[in-house]
Order: sequence, then structure tokens, then C-alpha cells
Amino acid sequence: GTKEPDGPDMAQVKAAIDTVMATGKVAVYAVVSVYGAGEGYEISQASGIELIRHGLVSWQKYGGA
Repeated sequence: GTKEPDGPDMAQVKAAIDTVMATGKVAVYAVVSVYGAGEGYEISQASGIELIRHGLVSWQKYGGA
């Protein structure tokens, strides 16, 4: 699968990442459980890459611990 039926969308996840990164207390950032096989794997991989990219940009913007 590629999306939790009742889960947040990408914009909501990115906003949450920014909220946490803005604290300046982030020492580690990880994206886990990106499933790279089966139906919809392209979407899953693209979403994982987008989350990694956004997290790193946000971390750079706000700084970290």
C-alpha cells in the first residue's frame, strides 16, 4: 500500500516536520518503512524521497541540536 486510509497527506506531514524542526532541538532525522516493492511502490518511493528532501531542507533552515 501507499497511503494509510485515515493518515495525514503530504502537506500535513511536511507541516509537522517544520513544526518539530523549528524547535531547533532536532539531533537525528530518519525516514523509515518506505516500502519499495509491490503495487504502488513508485508512489511509496517518491513519497519517501520527498520526506527525506523536505526534512533536510527544513533542518538546514531551522538548525539542529
